[in-house]
Amino acid sequence: MAEKGLFIDALPRDGVVTLLALVKEKEPRSKRTGGWYLYLLLSDRTGELQAKAWDLFRFRNSAEDF
Repeated sequence: MAEKGLFIDALPRDGVVTLLALVKEKEPRSKRTGGWYLYLLLSDRTGELQAKAWDLFRFRNSAEDF
């Protein structure tokens, strides 16, 4: 059977991982130094995880674009 990835409660503290999760919240937020980042709240059956996308995130016209 193929590996489906990890659950949130089994993620290592660092490194690159693959997981399938629900995006419960998404919100563009401003940095203290200017610019933007994307805040995400990810969830699966084992828990929730806060995530942030820095630098790769390009803010568009409004939060509705996301």
